[in-house]
Amino acid sequence: CGPCVSMKPKFAKLSDRFGNAANFYAVDADARPVSSKHGVSSMPTFVFFKDGAELDRFSGADEAKLETLIE
Repeated sequence: CGPCVSMKPKFAKLSDRFGNAANFYAVDADARPVSSKHGVSSMPTFVFFKDGAELDRFSGADEAKLETLIE
């Protein structure tokens, strides 16, 4: 997926920057049942959890939105 490829280095950069405050996981949605468990139907999708509860999510290649939600 083109947007997934474009977000991969941005995701890595944000993971390096905020890795002490949060855990970052990349999942191959085609190979992992976790994507269907969490209702991921488009890619890339970013899902935010705290203490096991979903806080927010969005789909798309929007680095600024991703960074805002992480902060």
